[in-house]
Amino acid sequence: MKNFWIAILLLSCATGFSQTDGTQQEWEKTSCYSKISFQLVHQGTNGTRHIWKIRFKNDYENIISFNYHIDNENTDNQPTTHRKILYPKSVSAEQEIYTDTENVFIIVDKVSLSPYPQNFINCE
Repeated sequence: MKNFWIAILLLSCATGFSQTDGTQQEWEKTSCYSKISFQLVHQGTNGTRHIWKIRFKNDYENIISFNYHIDNENTDNQPTTHRKILYPKSVSAEQEIYTDTENVFIIVDKVSLSPYPQNFINCE
């Protein structure tokens, strides 16, 4: 179980690298998986909700799949609720995410070198 939580990426995306003007930003590598990167761009607010655009990049030579979750709390027991499949050396389509605060955490876990959630790889 400890390896599972070590494999989780908890990266604060506060004003340091979230952008409010919607321009493209540099790719950020996950701390656990050096060949999975993401771009997270703050698009502003809609009422009290913050709007984000996120996309992932796969630098592995294989197809990969992984779980991810974006939340405003940094908790170890937060379940990852979305599964993403990426082909080798590809970039995902942009997805729009809504949060309650501007400080968010990206959690990536259960990485597999296949399109199926099996034989998970450990944090690098």
